[in-house]
Amino acid sequence: MDALEILLELAAAPDEARVERVLKDDFFKSVQWKPLGGTDNNYATVANQQSDPVNALCEKPVNSIDHILLKKCKAAGESPSGRGAPRDMKEALKRYSIVPSGDLRNLDAKQIRKMTGDVTIIADGRRKKPSITVVDRGEGQHPHDFESTLLSLQRGNKKRIKFVHGKYNMGGTGVLPFCGKNGYQLVLSRKSAEVYGGESKWGFTLIREKPDVDESYKTSWYEYFVDESDAIFSLPPKPLPVLPGGGMLRDGCLIKMFSYDLKQGKITEGLWAAMNTRLYAPALPVLLHDARAGINKKRAVYGNAWRVAKERQYVHKTLQIGAKLREFGASSFDVTVFKHAYETDNENVTGQFRSKSEAVLLTQNGQLHASIKQAKLRSGAQLESLHAYMMVHVDLTRIPPSKAKMFLASRDRARASDDYANLEKKILDGVGNDDQIKKLDAEYKEMDERMSVRDDSMQEAISEVLRKNRDLADLMDPGVLPAGAGGPPPQPETAFEPSYVPTYLRVRSNRKTEARKTIPCDQSPAHVYLETDAPDDYTTRSKDSGTLEIALSKDLEGTWSGPASGLVKITVCGKGEQYAQAGEINAQLSRPGASSLSCMVHVYFGAPAAAKKPSKKKNGITMPPFRWVYRKGWSVLGWKELTVGSADGGAVRVNRDCAHLLKFKKSRPASDGDRITALFGMHVYLASVALYHAYGSDDDYDDIYNKAIDAVARSCLAASHDLAGMPGTKDEG
Repeated sequence: MDALEILLELAAAPDEARVERVLKDDFFKSVQWKPLGGTDNNYATVANQQSDPVNALCEKPVNSIDHILLKKCKAAGESPSGRGAPRDMKEALKRYSIVPSGDLRNLDAKQIRKMTGDVTIIADGRRKKPSITVVDRGEGQHPHDFESTLLSLQRGNKKRIKFVHGKYNMGGTGVLPFCGKNGYQLVLSRKSAEVYGGESKWGFTLIREKPDVDESYKTSWYEYFVDESDAIFSLPPKPLPVLPGGGMLRDGCLIKMFSYDLKQGKITEGLWAAMNTRLYAPALPVLLHDARAGINKKRAVYGNAWRVAKERQYVHKTLQIGAKLREFGASSFDVTVFKHAYETDNENVTGQFRSKSEAVLLTQNGQLHASIKQAKLRSGAQLESLHAYMMVHVDLTRIPPSKAKMFLASRDRARASDDYANLEKKILDGVGNDDQIKKLDAEYKEMDERMSVRDDSMQEAISEVLRKNRDLADLMDPGVLPAGAGGPPPQPETAFEPSYVPTYLRVRSNRKTEARKTIPCDQSPAHVYLETDAPDDYTTRSKDSGTLEIALSKDLEGTWSGPASGLVKITVCGKGEQYAQAGEINAQLSRPGASSLSCMVHVYFGAPAAAKKPSKKKNGITMPPFRWVYRKGWSVLGWKELTVGSADGGAVRVNRDCAHLLKFKKSRPASDGDRITALFGMHVYLASVALYHAYGSDDDYDDIYNKAIDAVARSCLAASHDLAGMPGTKDEG
């Protein structure tokens, strides 16, 4: 075969087995294989990428979006790294008239559909481990530039270009370990005819893991083929039928990954959901096309930011919480609260938007770089019920380089550093201390209670056991209120009447635009309330919205939220000399078509906060409520037959229809049924309390609890029921 025939055979190959057959053609007797990135030590770079095939795959459309923007920039006659280049993606989208507002959320589904097609992900081949093709109509590459671009490593080609994702020049190689057993990846590209004219040739090659590494080497490496003259194979500048089904590609770039280790079923379902989280706010939509036999379905990824804004049938409330995160290049974070399962046919729809490990999303240029688990919202923000219905987003696009090093180059996790711990604490404190969030948590807790049944006789039996076992009783200490808890915020004296465009912003204490506030000098928090007639959704609505900006002096830290029912709450703290001036709080509320509203609070340090008196233990035992959950409540909680229970600090719920319990009862006399059920509930309750006491604040608490409580459920009845009355052994002591 000649070069064109080889390319067409590779492009049509459904899996790596077919690629292996193509490689046996006489064509390859004359080719040379060169190490990727110019070094046979490239395995260290390739293997040190993403640990998950979806995260690795997301780097491909991200690169495609970069090259769409670069194409637009160069078509406008501008230098991507020049002083006048856009500072970020939003600015590029606006300047080059791709998205006039710079934000896909301002477009409806019909408008976005017209944009799809510039970046496409196609699945073909096998049902299991399909081959995945990523195609874009970006700037493309000339054959003689392949080795300095598409086949390079760590050259930093984009490190001075502010409006693209890329900066490390290696993330795109993260897919190679997931490309079957041999790491086959086809690379085809041609310079954009729109920008560079119609004479630029195609170039193509195949990357693979070297199959015949000598035993003297400790690792293999990745390589690609070139012709006898050490050049990338080139083809004439005409459209090529390289897309699944013989579709033509005119220019741009095509990357095909053979037998990709993707366990997502139809890519328009599982991969679609995962990519909407990882590409939370993409600059451009990404079209998914599952072209496999019997499927042939298309669906576009718009990002969860767009979904939250448009798919309001799932959303209970959205709000923005301000925080002094300027050292991280941000000043606020967005909170989405999804509807409770009772409002959505007993299904927690939160799972349609994120996984339990991705409750707080930290993004740059709309791409996920790290996430915080749902369990942290429960333990760190003290949200007993709401943690299962929230998604928090923090945009760190403008994070300074000194702080950005908390994120690994793989863009899928963060380094356990002091900076990251500080950022995480500020986010959790800001969410947990917000009055609106605390109120919603109480509302959701009430709805949670409806799915379970109180059993007073079980509660009394457990109390009796605890009275006889002081070690267990110590775990029931009511303790103190969680951080940030307290009474409700002060309410306006008159009924709140919002104005579509707000007319005032003033300090609650004196109803003026300027006031004084004394705060503790020992970093203890204090609250400042502003009042306004801005509607609750004023800063989040899609039309005629405004922004609330709170500026704190450098010696002050804090978070803020609102407006909510006419109030903006600012929690502020600082450390300094008593009676000294601490700084200022400046607030500005912008208005469409009118000047901004503003007010100022002068802050002074006062006496340290009074020490809290230790709470006295109450007589008797304060214990978490016991609740039975029946089969009809499973869907609300996401439980299954083998689910044993849950313990979240507010209540212990036990599955009355657990398969372990029912199986044990089935083989025992029916007359013992009630006693067996009670024993099961007792064991699960006591073990749950002990587990929560020991591991409730751990990131992986849910996994620890589920594994441990399953072991308890499998063994407890054999010991407590079947061995009841067993004669004891003589105590020789």
